[in-house]
Amino acid sequence: MTLIREASETVYTPDQYMPTHRDRWSKLGLILSGSFHEQSASSEAMVGVGDLIIKGQNHWHATRIGCQSVRVFSVRIPELVAEKSNGYALHQDDWGGLKQVLELYSAWKLGKPKLFRMRYQRMMRFFASTRPQTKQAPEWLLQTRDRLLASHEVQVKELAAEAGCHPVHLARCFRATFHCSIREFRQLLRLKSVLVSLPKKDNLAQVAQDAGFYDQSHMNHSFRNQFGVSPGLWRKANT
Repeated sequence: MTLIREASETVYTPDQYMPTHRDRWSKLGLILSGSFHEQSASSEAMVGVGDLIIKGQNHWHATRIGCQSVRVFSVRIPELVAEKSNGYALHQDDWGGLKQVLELYSAWKLGKPKLFRMRYQRMMRFFASTRPQTKQAPEWLLQTRDRLLASHEVQVKELAAEAGCHPVHLARCFRATFHCSIREFRQLLRLKSVLVSLPKKDNLAQVAQDAGFYDQSHMNHSFRNQFGVSPGLWRKANT
């Protein structure tokens, strides 16, 4: 991992306050645990697990960490990409973006520079492109997304029937709008649920069930593939 100098993982202590400052370079951050409040001259927001933040190097902001430690995966990005977001952007429920950054994080944790470079370039193309905004999606597709958010069990055929279209058409429209397949969307939901639940629940089997995994073993396998450690070790490192 030390060979991949563009990326880093930082842990902030609970209740830490960082007065108004700016970063040394433009970067994209993925919140892996905890939450914090961030304020600038133009905006303020509560940021939590699974959220993505793009910050330009000239973006001044103050940060207050919540009652739990915060872990952030950060990667340097070209200033042009940051400028596309006017120097700052908070991406909440950006499932396509989350997919891109998690895949990059996985390559970084595995210490594979070539894979990291390939995924980094792909991620930069993704964030530099003009993507349709979720709020502009047709109502029936937003309803499909909400059904997936509400239920781990709903099947694609059922979703297509509710939307009044063919499953293939649904799959194509979903990917074009949310920049990930329905299967990838489900997996992102599960992983995000685990990240949120680990600091709060002792029973890992219950965490797996609540996240929609088949069992604890299925959760452990998926989590280790993505984050490089088991859910249990992740919890010890973040509590």
